[in-house]
Amino acid sequence: MRFRDGKRDLIEHFLLSRASATTATQLIKGLTRLVDLTLAELWRHSAMPAGAALVAVGGYGRGELFPYSDVDVLLLMPEGWDKDQARDGSEAHAMKAAVEAFIT
Repeated sequence: MRFRDGKRDLIEHFLLSRASATTATQLIKGLTRLVDLTLAELWRHSAMPAGAALVAVGGYGRGELFPYSDVDVLLLMPEGWDKDQARDGSEAHAMKAAVEAFIT
């Protein structure tokens, strides 16, 4: 909800402003910061294992997130982790559950 409201506010501000390269840049950078904050909060609550990393790629990774762009990220898991070996009760299963919860 907070993300949706923040995005709506940024777009409304842009639409009410005089169209210029500066206001477009402010919108793009503002959207990127909003996604940064949102993903950081989700990451903190995701229970990812030590050694896991979240990497921004694409337009988002360049800091150029347009209003209706996808947010492209890459999840890097610790060395030796194999999602195909994730069985109930195993550490790999817990990691797989954390990844699935994060991406949904």
